[in-house]
Amino acid sequence: MMNTNTDTERDIPNRRGRTILIASGLLLVIAVLSLGGIALLWDGGEQEGMILVIPPGSAATLDYPTIDSAIEVPTDMVFEQGDILTIRNDDSVANRAGPWVLAVGESLRMRFDTPGEFFYLCAVDATESVTVTVVEEST
Repeated sequence: MMNTNTDTERDIPNRRGRTILIASGLLLVIAVLSLGGIALLWDGGEQEGMILVIPPGSAATLDYPTIDSAIEVPTDMVFEQGDILTIRNDDSVANRAGPWVLAVGESLRMRFDTPGEFFYLCAVDATESVTVTVVEEST
């Protein structure tokens, strides 16, 4: 018996498999990019609260950057439930902001979900200690 299958006929299943694999991969890439685009445009509705920034060059104005506070941090803060306190160090060295020390480029984000009064003690300078009061979210 003579084999009538040519090389081309034998490659058809392989080509189909490759085509399906490539098409599946492209669909997966499109789905991931679509979801990423939605995530970039979607506003999660997160309340910001307060943002404090340690600007570049702050340490140059201080005798002791990690001991002296680089910015004035309110010692009494009031947030609504769900608000966020963000402190960002944009300086080129570590700095202290109230009771918190932040490394170069570091951001500290604290979300206040529980109503109450919270104390953040500063071990360096008691006058830099912070009291945060969280009140229930107003409707």
